[in-house]
Amino acid sequence: MRPLHALAALTLVAAPLAAAETCTQVALSPQAPNWTRPVLVERFDPLLGTLTGVRIELAGSVDGLARIEQLTTSGASYTLQFQAFFELRRPDATALVSTQPSQGHVVDLTGFDGVLDFAGTSGRTLPSSAATTPPETVLLSDPADLALFTGATGSAGTLTLGASAFGASTATGPGNPATSFEMQAGADVRVCYEFTPRIQPFCSGDGSAAACPCGNQAPAGSQGGCLNSLGLSALLAGDGDPSLSGDTFVLQASALPQTASALYFQGTSATNGGTGSAFGDGLRCAGGSVVRLGTRISVGGASSCPSPGGASISQVGGISSPGVRTYQVWYRNSAGFCTPAAFNLTNGVSVSWRP
Repeated sequence: MRPLHALAALTLVAAPLAAAETCTQVALSPQAPNWTRPVLVERFDPLLGTLTGVRIELAGSVDGLARIEQLTTSGASYTLQFQAFFELRRPDATALVSTQPSQGHVVDLTGFDGVLDFAGTSGRTLPSSAATTPPETVLLSDPADLALFTGATGSAGTLTLGASAFGASTATGPGNPATSFEMQAGADVRVCYEFTPRIQPFCSGDGSAAACPCGNQAPAGSQGGCLNSLGLSALLAGDGDPSLSGDTFVLQASALPQTASALYFQGTSATNGGTGSAFGDGLRCAGGSVVRLGTRISVGGASSCPSPGGASISQVGGISSPGVRTYQVWYRNSAGFCTPAAFNLTNGVSVSWRP
C-alpha cells in the first residue's frame, strides 16, 4: 500500500452531513365529541444526531347523522354544515395545530307536516354524513420546541400532548328549525423529527459518487465501496455513541477478503465534496489531517475497531473537542483484478462527535 501522506494533493472539504427524519403516528379512535385525550409520542434521542425541526401533522374525521325539521308553515331552504374542530396542544396547553373537517348539505323543506320525525316533506335525515380534511401541518424549529421534544441520550422517553375534538355542526336558514347532529370524531397525529445524523455513510462505490477506477461499480443503492476481486462492496459502518465524555463508538468493516489486512484511519474532511477520488481499486473518501487508528486482520471478511478492551476511537484519534471526523478502511486485495495497486477501500463514514 502507498503511504497515506501520498494523497496530500487531493482537494479536501468538510464531510457532508445530509438530513434525515424519523416519524411516529398515533391514531385516536372515533368517539362522540366533545373529548380531550392524551397523545403519547416518543421524544427524539440525541444518539441519532442533532434535531433541526419537528413536523407535526393533524388530520381529523367525523361521520354520523344530520337531522332537520321545519317547524313553521312556510317552506325554506337550509344548509347543514356537518363539522368538528380538532386541536393538538403542547403540555402547557398552548396550541400546536388545529383542523376543522366540514361537509355541507343543502336541503329544501316544505312547511311543517305536523310530525316532528325528521322525515316526510318538512324534515330530513341525512345518514352517513362524513367529513375529512387533508392533514394540517406545522413545522417547529424554535429552540424551546426542539428542547421540549428532545429526550435523554439513549433513553429518550415520551412526551404527552393534548388532543381535543369539539362538535361544531350548524344549520343556517330562516326561522328556528329543529336540528340534531350525531357524530363520531377521530384523529390521526403524525410527528416527524428532522435531524442531522451523527453517524452516516458517504462516498459509496455504486456510481452515486466518483467513478470507480476500472468500472468496478457496486450495484445501485450499495453503501459500501467499489467492488473488490470477490465481487463484493466492502462496507464500513459505525455504531455506539460518539461522545467525548463516554465514547462507545465502534467502526465495523465487512465484505472484505477473508483474511485481508485492514487499516482503519480517521480524517478531518472529505475528498472532492464527499464524492471521493480514485485510489487503488477504490475511492479515497476520508482526508485532511489523517490519523491511523490501527490495522486489523479480517476474520471471515470482517473486522472492527477499536479492539475489545482497547483504547477508544476518540483517544486514539486524539479528538479533544466536538466536531466532524471522517473514517475509512484501506484493505489489501492482492488478486490481479483492477489496477496494479493491489488494494481497495470501503465507503467513508462521517461522524459528528458530541461533548
